[in-house]
Amino acid sequence: MRPARLRCASPRAATPTLTVAAEAGSTVRVYRDGVFAGLATETSKAGIFTFTPEAVTDASYTFTATATDKANNTSPAS
Repeated sequence: MRPARLRCASPRAATPTLTVAAEAGSTVRVYRDGVFAGLATETSKAGIFTFTPEAVTDASYTFTATATDKANNTSPAS
């Protein structure tokens, strides 16, 4: 399984929205600095997921995501 692709459209926002591309129907887990932050929600476009973390302060964070498909295969972290 390929890694989920993670993108942030507004990296300086206090509550940035992250967009993740993964296999449609997957469960996408998002991590902030290696700690589970929550599940991304699949949008109306299959395979595109979004996640808005809790408000963040002006600092540097590393967000990663994994995707688990219906066959229970989990991708490497993006």
